Amino acid sequence: VVPILLFHLESSLCPGGFAGVDIFFVISGYLITRMILGDAQNSGIATFSFKSFYIRRFFRLFPALLATLLGTLVAGWWVLSPSEYLELARSAVPSLFGVSNFYFLSAIDYFNASALGHPLLHTWSLGVEEQFYLVWPAFLVLLLRRGYAWLVPAAVLGLLSLFAIGFVQQAWPDAAFYLMPFRMFEFAAGASVLALERRWNELPAATGPVAGAVGAALLAGTFWGFNGQTIWPGAAALVPVVATVLLLLAGVQGVWSRGLSLRPLRFLGRISYSLYLVHWPVITLYRAHAVTEPGPLEITGLACLSIALGFGLFRCVEVPFRQSSSTENRATAGAGLAQWVPTSRMKACSLSVSGVLFAGLLGAIMITGGVPSRLDRAKVQFLDKGLTYAGDLCSPKRAQCAFGDKTANRIVYVIGDSHALNLVHGLDRLFAENGIKGVALYDHGCMFAYGTSTFVKGIVNRNCRRNVAEAFEYLAGRRDPVIIAGNFAAYHGTSGPESAPTPLKGSEAEYYDWLASRFGASLEKLDANRRPVVLVKQTYSSGADLTKCWLTPGADGALKKRCQPWSRSKVMQHFHASDRMMDDVVQKFPRVVTLDPKTQFCPDETCIVSDGETLFLRDADHLTNAGSAFLVGQLRDTLLKVIGKTQ
Repeated sequence: VVPILLFHLESSLCPGGFAGVDIFFVISGYLITRMILGDAQNSGIATFSFKSFYIRRFFRLFPALLATLLGTLVAGWWVLSPSEYLELARSAVPSLFGVSNFYFLSAIDYFNASALGHPLLHTWSLGVEEQFYLVWPAFLVLLLRRGYAWLVPAAVLGLLSLFAIGFVQQAWPDAAFYLMPFRMFEFAAGASVLALERRWNELPAATGPVAGAVGAALLAGTFWGFNGQTIWPGAAALVPVVATVLLLLAGVQGVWSRGLSLRPLRFLGRISYSLYLVHWPVITLYRAHAVTEPGPLEITGLACLSIALGFGLFRCVEVPFRQSSSTENRATAGAGLAQWVPTSRMKACSLSVSGVLFAGLLGAIMITGGVPSRLDRAKVQFLDKGLTYAGDLCSPKRAQCAFGDKTANRIVYVIGDSHALNLVHGLDRLFAENGIKGVALYDHGCMFAYGTSTFVKGIVNRNCRRNVAEAFEYLAGRRDPVIIAGNFAAYHGTSGPESAPTPLKGSEAEYYDWLASRFGASLEKLDANRRPVVLVKQTYSSGADLTKCWLTPGADGALKKRCQPWSRSKVMQHFHASDRMMDDVVQKFPRVVTLDPKTQFCPDETCIVSDGETLFLRDADHLTNAGSAFLVGQLRDTLLKVIGKTQ
């Protein structure tokens, strides 16, 4: 489970960590076969009870799975968009019934970036395992009841599985990855250990240490020699399979017995199922919340949180429910949680309540299309037919937002304040149509220029300063296109150097001289001569709150007439100093392109503020969805040309 966790946290930590699932399958084949043969030896194969077997498997797997699904749905309420939340609910149903591998086979590619948006993707392996439980016991019991040896047929079945991969790998590689028949060779390899164990002790004493060392070396080669581009499963998968077989055999002898019995390893082994269940929802939901890639501290925190939640799920759900009802205990004075075992009635009651909650939440999500009313701004954005704000796709409570084609590899960053978010609605549609993922790094009322602070009532806005610094540091390490926008003219008197205790004092000319130096530093930080950078000048301002003028109930013609928007000449004059400053700065950066929204809204002296029915402005200078779509539509060809440039 540790390689899986590392791979999912950051694939470079353990590039072949996905092979941990294959190790699980080998161990599962070993344990399930041992369980069936043990029952056959103790009470006779004729009396083997499939009912008892499946009841044990149910309480071993289902309660913890149901708790994970319910917890993921609850957590998703706070971080997922309506469409993402609806997709989560849809994937929860097949996950619950052990067929999510079929669902994800038709939905996504495991190694594709789009996998980051599916908090239940990892349940595909549980589906494979549960389908193995349906086939393998019947296969073994049928052979044993007829008096046949099981090892050779099991080996033949495993070889057929391995050979079958070669026939489908090229035509349908996802089927080979997700479907149980193509994993049967791994389960069969684990089962074969039981036959090998009988002769293992007859071998020389040095065999165990050597086999363990070879197995460990093979696993190390798997984890750091393979990666997401390795054809999987197939011949390469034999490496971790053979390694696991060797370690299972060597683990009962000498140094490997002592090493694998260390308390930290045994602890991780005990909670491995619960840890596997919780780690992926934790990682994907955090990514949905943070948008940008997690840093080292975040990765460490996610690992610790996954282990802590895995232990909690193991202790509170997995252990109590998997205890045999024949050894039921009651909670006694001084008894710890691990010693408490629920009665059959308590098990049924708690599972029923959890199931009802799960079904109720699932139904609410599906009926409402992802419960868009969870977030006020989402409700405005998607349900309200009146006035909108182009930045409502990005929550004001956060500093990162993804839009456009969220599964795309091409990324374009938009940084700035609420005026930068004026572009988001229009870019969302443009990027979705052209296979581009947009990521906004933003903060309302915060000037995004490197090395600056914005002040509120004379007090530094620490969140703003942190968001600006983190945005430029993050982008400095990348080469993706960047769009910078903001209401830069508005920060005269409310901004200053990053380390300054108070805002910068001085005239407008002094302010723009200082701001020019900060823009130059920003473009240097972004290495603007080696990447596409678009600098958006001041947005159009109507000079009046047209919303109140046009949409106030009972507003008459006289009121609307007095609320005439500014003309082109007045707008250009009002923002002349800001625009000239930007033109002067970019002369040193020939690759930087400037775009002027004002010329799009004002192609001549009369400026366009609506399409005849819908206002383009929510207030004086924040755009509605329609306004954003209009602006980006006007800039479409230029934007695509600039952000499509290669380095």
